[in-house]
Amino acid sequence: LVIYDGITPNGDLINDTWTIVGIERFESAMVTVYDRWGQLIFKSTGYAKPWDGTNKGKELPMGPYYYVIELNSFDVSIPPITGVISIIK
Repeated sequence: LVIYDGITPNGDLINDTWTIVGIERFESAMVTVYDRWGQLIFKSTGYAKPWDGTNKGKELPMGPYYYVIELNSFDVSIPPITGVISIIK
């Protein structure tokens, strides 16, 4: 997987969504994103639609957000991947 650490959701079609290269190989992957208080703001199984820096359709403020990626694969045993994704405006 290639996991980028920032998005710039400003509508210019460059880095507007969080692309995770290679995740399409893991159909059951679960991707969750949390704010700094630990509240869930995004959850996707399969990650068919990349996160666009919003929560329930509302734009989120610039800053760090925390992610957990669980690949949920029978073929490989990889522990959950965690890190920080930043919204930059």
